[in-house]
Amino acid sequence: MDLHTSGTYCVLDPAGKPLADTVESTGYSARATFIRTHNRLWSKAYTLGYRVARLGVAEIDEEPAKP
Repeated sequence: MDLHTSGTYCVLDPAGKPLADTVESTGYSARATFIRTHNRLWSKAYTLGYRVARLGVAEIDEEPAKP
């Protein structure tokens, strides 16, 4: 994944849960925000299972409400 590409990125904790305080417009920005806010070196966080993820929009097909 190219962390320079614009989009919506965040850091995932080892359980795969997005860390809301790390949402940024590039992967590198998300990683840098994680480092600043969590005061943790990325290399050590990565070995513990933290990852950068690109977020997307989930589309859900819903049936129209019945009267």
